[in-house]
Amino acid sequence: MNNIVKVDFSICTINGNLNVNGPFNVLKGLISIFQCDDRGHLLMIQTADDVFFQKLHTVSGELKAADPRSYGLIIFLEKIKINEKFLFTSGNINADRSFNNYVNIQKIVYEINNIQYPIDVGKVGNIYNVYCWGDKKAFIGEGNRQKRVCRFCNEKLPTVTFKDHAHAISESLGNKLLFCNEECDNCNHKRFSEIEQEFINAHLILYSLFRKKGKQGILNVNGENINIDNKNTSGSVEIKHETDLDTLKNIESHNFKIKEPSLKYSPQNLYKCLCKFAVSIIDKGHLKRLSETIRWLGSDCTKSKLPTIWVRLCEMHDQPLIGIFVKKETADSTLPEFVIILNILNIQYLYVLPFVDDNEVILSESARCKLKDVFDLSTYTEVDFSSDKKMPMTVLINIEIPEGAEFISINKSEFDILSDKELEKKYPNISGFFINKNA
Repeated sequence: MNNIVKVDFSICTINGNLNVNGPFNVLKGLISIFQCDDRGHLLMIQTADDVFFQKLHTVSGELKAADPRSYGLIIFLEKIKINEKFLFTSGNINADRSFNNYVNIQKIVYEINNIQYPIDVGKVGNIYNVYCWGDKKAFIGEGNRQKRVCRFCNEKLPTVTFKDHAHAISESLGNKLLFCNEECDNCNHKRFSEIEQEFINAHLILYSLFRKKGKQGILNVNGENINIDNKNTSGSVEIKHETDLDTLKNIESHNFKIKEPSLKYSPQNLYKCLCKFAVSIIDKGHLKRLSETIRWLGSDCTKSKLPTIWVRLCEMHDQPLIGIFVKKETADSTLPEFVIILNILNIQYLYVLPFVDDNEVILSESARCKLKDVFDLSTYTEVDFSSDKKMPMTVLINIEIPEGAEFISINKSEFDILSDKELEKKYPNISGFFINKNA
């Protein structure tokens, strides 16, 4: 029996970090594009010069043929700017998924490129105490069941029970590490089920598309104009979109609006769920100040206007990460008391807890300017989550067509009959199919 030699390394660029692992015989060509010292040892600091991109172009076709999943890796490398310096290191540098670890890595990448890191960590530290969760297993709150008081309904034994482990962030979002000891079984299974399910609905297409495991494994999606079939090892995505093969061949990218009418949510319930995650994790010494937030998120009450939420794309995360920023007593009084950053998949949410000391948090223009300066909000998109109207899940997707990608037209009857393996055998090195439904 032959032993398969595997390699595991990380690439850290200005755009983010990527872990690469797999059989050496598949990845040896890729490894050859990286620079070595005189002894043949790979350099930790690499430079994306002309030679690097020439080598990448040479091996990319062979790599894609060996493993179709490598398209994402090739695109990641192609996005490195010419002459940008980046880090090459053994192992999974994202194994420690804490905010501090990510910032420290990114600061090094920025420094070797003589660029100032956009977030002034020292500035944030002068204003807020920062608490990060998600890089390792944690049970938040009272360990003794007999002494527990539920954070959300304020009840204790024997009125309520604490038999089950309550996930501080929904398990369906990939959370396997963070648990809240101080959430009773009723609140865990019933009270917040609606808002948590709506939050899951809002992200389900992405979890299925990226093939990320949740509570029920990797899910399929059958939507209005998308079918994602993850029952096979490789997975397949069928996008129902009116376009022709000639158009597809002559563009570098294509935008799609994906809709799933059955996955409904209201933006205000998403905000409630974001706050529920934060309350599950925050030190219980702050809960009294957040009593109005807790009442709001656990009730049917809606507010006509909530603070802005900021959203941006980030590096991919299998396990959710959450950072809680608690304002120091000496900090500017106009800044919000509690700022939360939550990373799920490749999305980062930055938001404030909307009610503190029984008062509604109102972000003045001055406070918004200061927040923008501290957290570099120019890199985010502002979103209003105040609406309580239910809406269908909609995702805007940009699909980049790699250079040299080949598409062919086949009849729908043939596409339906043949399995993924049979299609791959009959049409080797094909990137995708244009399905002719009229034939």
